[in-house]
Amino acid sequence: MFAQTTPTPGRPDPTADDMVKLKPIEVTASGDSEGYRVSSASTATRTNAALINIPQSVSIVTEALWRDTAATTFQDSFRFIPGAFVRDRNAGFGGVNLRGFENSGGFATDGVRIAPYKRDLAGYDRLEVVKGPPSAVQGRGGVAGLLNYILKKPDLKRTFTNASTTLGFEDSVNGQFLRGTVDYNTVLNREGTQAARVVIVGQNSDDYIDFMKHKIAGIYPSFRWKLSDRTEVIAVGEFLQANTPSREEGHGFNVYPAEVRRHLNFPAIYGAADQITSLEIPYSTNPGGPDNTWKEGTNALNLTLDHKVAENMFFKQALHFHRSDIDWHAWTIQDNVSRFQNVVLDRTWSEIKVLNLQGDFNVQFTPLTWLKTSTLLGYQYEMSWGSNSNNTARPIEAKYARIDLAELARDPIGFFNSPRTSTVPTLLNENETKARNFGMYVQQDFEFADRFILSGGLRSDKDRSATSRHVQGNRLNTASVLNSWRVSGIVKLTKNLSLYAVKSLQNDPELFQAQYGAGVPVGDPRRDIFLRATRQNDLQEAGIKGEAFGGRVTMTAAYWKLARKGNSVTLTSNESFTDPVTGLPAVRAITQIYVSDAESKGFELEAFGDITSRLTVMTSYVSMDSSEADPSANKIGARRPLRFAPDWSYKFFGKYSFRDPKGQGWIVKAGTSWVGPMAIQVPNGTGAFAGSRYNYPDSQHTFDVGAAYRFGRWETDLQVNNVGADFFYITRTNPLRSYRLTLTARF
Repeated sequence: MFAQTTPTPGRPDPTADDMVKLKPIEVTASGDSEGYRVSSASTATRTNAALINIPQSVSIVTEALWRDTAATTFQDSFRFIPGAFVRDRNAGFGGVNLRGFENSGGFATDGVRIAPYKRDLAGYDRLEVVKGPPSAVQGRGGVAGLLNYILKKPDLKRTFTNASTTLGFEDSVNGQFLRGTVDYNTVLNREGTQAARVVIVGQNSDDYIDFMKHKIAGIYPSFRWKLSDRTEVIAVGEFLQANTPSREEGHGFNVYPAEVRRHLNFPAIYGAADQITSLEIPYSTNPGGPDNTWKEGTNALNLTLDHKVAENMFFKQALHFHRSDIDWHAWTIQDNVSRFQNVVLDRTWSEIKVLNLQGDFNVQFTPLTWLKTSTLLGYQYEMSWGSNSNNTARPIEAKYARIDLAELARDPIGFFNSPRTSTVPTLLNENETKARNFGMYVQQDFEFADRFILSGGLRSDKDRSATSRHVQGNRLNTASVLNSWRVSGIVKLTKNLSLYAVKSLQNDPELFQAQYGAGVPVGDPRRDIFLRATRQNDLQEAGIKGEAFGGRVTMTAAYWKLARKGNSVTLTSNESFTDPVTGLPAVRAITQIYVSDAESKGFELEAFGDITSRLTVMTSYVSMDSSEADPSANKIGARRPLRFAPDWSYKFFGKYSFRDPKGQGWIVKAGTSWVGPMAIQVPNGTGAFAGSRYNYPDSQHTFDVGAAYRFGRWETDLQVNNVGADFFYITRTNPLRSYRLTLTARF
């Protein structure tokens, strides 16, 4: 964790002028604040706007909160974001459920939308999260929203070195956690126009599940050059080697630890078919054994040019390039009820290269004393190349090919003492994809009498891709032109209070597929019927934003409705016919595709900042209803809740400072997360739960506590997460009680 200067009692409060006099296009370096409040963001509008003037829900997590909660990973980064929950902890690049929808494609670095890759928080200053489709300015992404990570950049005003070492362990395993970071910044000339910074991180740790290791090595060098009062160039590199678990076998949709199965009421769900719960499998057991690894190397370069063309004209050009290579290796099992489990080895190799260019031009005018205008024009060009191959094999040894969970439960570590080998792999897929995207966008704002802001945005994207599928021996070409738009309005009731409303529509590629499937005989004209439907992500949101306690706390209350239109659902019906061979009556099952929508709606309350010069908080409450078509009911119009979308959730983290005016002394910290009832996956379900979802009726919670003491240049910080060792299941099990002790030196 990095050190920073403590806010002292009696510090001046930010004024309204401090928050509105912002460069519209600006790259900022990370600061020294220990607070959780950021007054502006660039993700939602592409201009550096004050949060109170952004007509959409935007949540921001700062490095200070990550440091206070011992957060280090992508999955940790959004833990206290309202309505956001991890979809997976290790597999893939990490996924987020946001407002009930699974996020995909909604990732950015410094405002440039990119393909996802592994991240370590040591190199980042903060995370900005826009809820709902941001496509009008950011390009087509996920329905859930956009996650924009802001990199650390050089500070032109001071030279410093922060070094830290973190030790820790997990309650559930006999393992260790060791992590070290160095953050060095230097001003390169007397004029203070050039600075360089480098962040180095290394980690070697055990997870809360047996055999799972985390080995991280990363370096984030950066250079900043202020060529003049009008022009600035920043370059930031990301070089990360990550060797992490590929998946949490037996801790995801298939859950084996007996305590968790009882917590989720699996014995009642599966009934007599349940052969696993009674085996009393320990919490940390990993039925996948050793060698479940995700090895990824990422090399990325981010270049930014900011130029003030004239007094009210600003230009920004960004370039992002990254290359990632992945070696994914997992021993997997697929059954949630049986004592004996068949095992399969899945392995994937992939490589991706992405070049992204993005330019913004912003012009501001005040043609009348009561009218201000702001026009943003921009483009984005992305070119990517990727290849992947996937194969499968089976263990040769009978013991590993068909695992006896009863034997595993008796000795979860010793069970894997003997060597494990596999059959010759079978190649399933080998693909190579080349893709290009070009987008152009415009955003126009009108501000009337400093009271009312009317804004509109429009973007058009042209996508083209070609995939060579070597196993299938064919080539797939796709092309689309998609338009997205957003309109919004803000009414400033006072300088610290505003009302807003927004409607945002993101178009996705059209749904086009055969309407009838299995069961339709050859020659039947229904085989020639195709279903076409528009696919859209539609956000409607209204709310109120305010700043309280002298501008130190930002608050938002919002109501939203988010719809994913144009989904397909497959239903089966029985059809009577006369068998042409026997001439007798018969029945056949016909599958038919229908169009349906999925939606979530609810309200969200959020507040973050400094209530006093000593008390800092980040807190939120979300109430949500969600629904989608229920194919398991096999009935048109049948609905069910979205999976992993809690009816309500509450999150809080806060700290209180006892430090003196010099920043010496104690800070105490505490946090909690709660979720209400939700629908979870029940693989291998029987009876009423066959092929459907289980509405888990209870609430779940965790509590965190910690304390930090600073003396001179040194600081010690002890953080205990999930102090009650409570079960907190969303899509995966959670770590039980974990301890992190950090020693930091500042020079």
